[in-house]
Amino acid sequence: MGTTAYTKKTTQQDLASKMNELNDILNNSWDGIGIIDEKANIVFSNKALTPILNYTKEELLRVNFLNLVDESSRDTMKFALIKAKRLKKLANIEIICRRKDKQKVNLQCSLVLMGNEKYFVLNTKDNTERVAKDEIINEYVLSYQINPDGNITEVSDAFSKFIKHPKEDLIGKEYSLIRYNSEEEIQLNDLIRSINKNSQWEGILKLIDVNSNILWLETKIKPTYNKYGDTIGYIFLCFDSTDKYEVANIYKEANDGLANENEKDETSKINAQTKFSALSDVMENISTAWTEPLKD
Repeated sequence: MGTTAYTKKTTQQDLASKMNELNDILNNSWDGIGIIDEKANIVFSNKALTPILNYTKEELLRVNFLNLVDESSRDTMKFALIKAKRLKKLANIEIICRRKDKQKVNLQCSLVLMGNEKYFVLNTKDNTERVAKDEIINEYVLSYQINPDGNITEVSDAFSKFIKHPKEDLIGKEYSLIRYNSEEEIQLNDLIRSINKNSQWEGILKLIDVNSNILWLETKIKPTYNKYGDTIGYIFLCFDSTDKYEVANIYKEANDGLANENEKDETSKINAQTKFSALSDVMENISTAWTEPLKD
């Protein structure tokens, strides 16, 4: 009898110890972790979840998680709960929540159905900074991606506007749609072989916009990989150097023509040189500022 009581007491102590260990692990996690029921009521919150949502732990335990989700993401979260109930586990749920201070926070979440099938472990990561950076890149950086077959898979808004093609007219199309084709231009197969061999490529590529205007782009290309290390595509980061190259051509033509003139064209020559020098300086400064971050 004494042995049974001792065993039961030890088991309870072990359980309490394990619960304390688990609590320490959860509270020391960088991710915001909570436990919610089927209706999304929060029944547990670790320390990291409180600063993410700007609520105290006690406040979180009195609210429904869906009420913290922004209206734009609420249906996504409701559907995720239904799907996680069926699949037992669901990852990469992108939602927007409203903090207590009314600020928006972008969260990447996962849901794991617990053994009793009544509660979910909610794991959250604050992706607000990454999303903000992605939005800036999308709006201001000329970038696009192709797959190994040479089909365009992704285009930034900035590139779409620059090349005057709507995104829907580019995604899924062959890269040749926007490439300027001439004998002196490097072929796509040669370009891909060079990237695969050296893990990157840098140089000038000529593209054409929707009106067939030639565009000179200083470009850096790198491969993209899946989780197994296989190459699944190539990302192009670009800087528009069209003006610089067009001015260089104008200057060359002007210089060649002026070489055959005498006193009458001396003033024109000086003006052409002055214009070229000024534009060249401006373009060089912009080029340096934009291409420098592309270097490793």
